[in-house]
Formats: sequence, C-alpha cells, structure tokens
Amino acid sequence: FQKKSIYQNRPREWCFLEYLVYERHKDDDNEIKFTNTEFWNAYVYFCEKNNFKINTMSSVKFHIIFNKNVITKINKKESYKDWQKMFDINFFSTTNVIENSKNIFTKNTGSIICISSICGIDFIPGAPITYSVAKAALNYYIKMSSKEFAKNSIRINGIAPGNILFKNSVWDKKILSDNKAVNKMINENVPLKRLGSISEISSLVLFLSSSKSNFITGSIIPVDGGQLR
Repeated sequence: FQKKSIYQNRPREWCFLEYLVYERHKDDDNEIKFTNTEFWNAYVYFCEKNNFKINTMSSVKFHIIFNKNVITKINKKESYKDWQKMFDINFFSTTNVIENSKNIFTKNTGSIICISSICGIDFIPGAPITYSVAKAALNYYIKMSSKEFAKNSIRINGIAPGNILFKNSVWDKKILSDNKAVNKMINENVPLKRLGSISEISSLVLFLSSSKSNFITGSIIPVDGGQLR
C-alpha cells in the first residue's frame, strides 16, 4: 500500500486500517463488509510484517486505534458526492470496522481509540464543512456508543488533534513554501505558538490504552495547543 500516492506522505501506523478497509474489503456498493476473522488476520499479518507486538483475540485486553483524516480542497459548492466521499473516508471507515467487530470487542476488556479532529468540535477557518461535519458525527458516535460498550467494560474515546507536523505532511510542505504565513497563522490562532508532533498524539494514545485511564470513556480530548476557543 505504500506505493499508493494517498499513503506516501503519511506514517504507516496511521493508515494501515484505512488501506485494509478501502483497498481490500469493498463490495459493489463501496460498503465495508468484511468478517471479523478477515480483520484480525489482516491485523496480525500487518503486525508481523512490521515487527509490532500483537494482542490476539484470546488476550485479556485489546487496544485498537482507528484513524482516517483526509481533507480535500474546498470547492465553492460541495456536491452530494463530496459529502458522501468525506463521510465514507472520515466517518464510516471507523464506524463500519467497530460495528462489524462488536462480537470480538464484547468478549474482552480494553479500549477503542479513534483519531478525530478539532474541526469536529468547533469552526476552524479553512476546513471544509464536509470534513468538519463528518468528524463531528464521529465525535457524537464515540459519545453515544460508549454507553453500550461500557456494559462490557469496553472504553471508547477520541483524540482530536490540531495542527500536527511530521515529515512530508501538509504543514511540512506549507512551511517550505511560505514559512512566514505559517508562523503568522500559528501565532494568531494557537496560544502555545507552535505545531504539534506525532509523539504528542501517541503519548495520549498510550495513556488512553493503559489502566491509568480506566475511568475515562466517551471523551473527545483535544490536542491542539489551546487553539479551540
């Protein structure tokens, strides 16, 4: 999947699930309908290929991270297809996997962590409305589904990153093309006056997947340097 342009500029840990969803398990209606066995086989295969530690179905606890953040260019008038595409990519790519794997989740204890966006919490200038609404829907899904998962001691939370910088990211390219404009935007909108890093997201992921966060569920936690008003 690393050969596909959509994945080339993003950390591989952030996109393996979306690859499995969109490149391997689509039906004629573009709906995700893969079985639990297929999902876990793919998960184990990916972990083995990349020397990651594996939590199997028989483990006492499991931790799963779902992520899909794609923002397309803003059109003057967003069509129905634009809305459908943005929801498929930024909402259903997560919820379909969770809904189709509930029988696995309910047999274990642990946590589900979804990567959302601050665009789903408040208005962010420049963010497409389709993307923002899709992320708002994901945030509400997390809050609502947490009540059901809690019956089986499963926690589900969301992380809402702000402007995150990593190699070949959008922000990396913007800095190279117009560093002054980026600094101006950050200084005017982010109280901590800097971009975030992947490690600052992963640190929160580790916390939410640990026993130290056992009383946290249904929460959307911003990591944005204070950008949200």
